[in-house]
Amino acid sequence: MLTGAGKAFCAGYDLADAEQLPGLGALGMLELQEKAARALAALRGIRVPVIAAVNGAAAGGGLSLALAADIRLGSRRARFNAAFVKIGLSAGDLGASWLLPRLIGPAAAAEFVYSGRMMGAEEAERTGLVNRVVPEEDLLATALEMAEQICGNSPGGCSCPSGRCRRTWRSPPTPRRSNWRIAGRPC
Repeated sequence: MLTGAGKAFCAGYDLADAEQLPGLGALGMLELQEKAARALAALRGIRVPVIAAVNGAAAGGGLSLALAADIRLGSRRARFNAAFVKIGLSAGDLGASWLLPRLIGPAAAAEFVYSGRMMGAEEAERTGLVNRVVPEEDLLATALEMAEQICGNSPGGCSCPSGRCRRTWRSPPTPRRSNWRIAGRPC
């Protein structure tokens, strides 16, 4: 389970350090983004379901962190922002361009990321960005209850080796050529 401390889930890159960005140069920026992307890929590779309990703002990299979870619960204070576009970064940073359209649809994702606007908890629930919105005081208890419910199931049924479950849920089926048959013969 992931959650934030204090008033935010994760505000993304610390903009107090943003003055260092131009000095990094193109390769330095790429290295910084790759490091963050590897961290989120590691989260996506965890063999068990990941629950994000979004207790406040999830902006920029924090949005991507929330998107990387399998299940997202939000408090009524949860709000989401693709802040990348406000600081000159791509709206596709850290997997957001791949995950977000699969959750809320391509048109809604495009409007959301290109506008740079804030999305509140109710809209996030309505669009499918979060699974459920609960009162702030119940968020952690609800997330723990959900985790206990999942843990009560078969370990083999809930584990996702190498992210296989996540890949199949979020990608269209692609038949392997070896599975295609015409008149009973492989083709």
